[in-house]
Amino acid sequence: MSDRAASPSSHMEQEKRIRREIANSNERRRMQSINAGFQSLRTLLPHHEGEKLSKVSFNFEIKLSEMNLTQILVRTVKGDSFVIKKTHLVSP
Repeated sequence: MSDRAASPSSHMEQEKRIRREIANSNERRRMQSINAGFQSLRTLLPHHEGEKLSKVSFNFEIKLSEMNLTQILVRTVKGDSFVIKKTHLVSP
């Protein structure tokens, strides 16, 4: 039996497969990091027990909270009184 080197095309295919596996692993890690970030933020956002928001609805809720906090800050600086009202969005 002779030891033949792998053909150039099979070697390229193997390298391609390895690069794809690395890219997939990196993407999985990136998505896990994003999901962990969303989970951390969810603990800070007021919500009802058992309420599950999609990422899109969650982003709307965060934006509403940011706008409410901005209004509170502006009104506090001006010395006005204010009322905080929680608005829930329906998932699209």
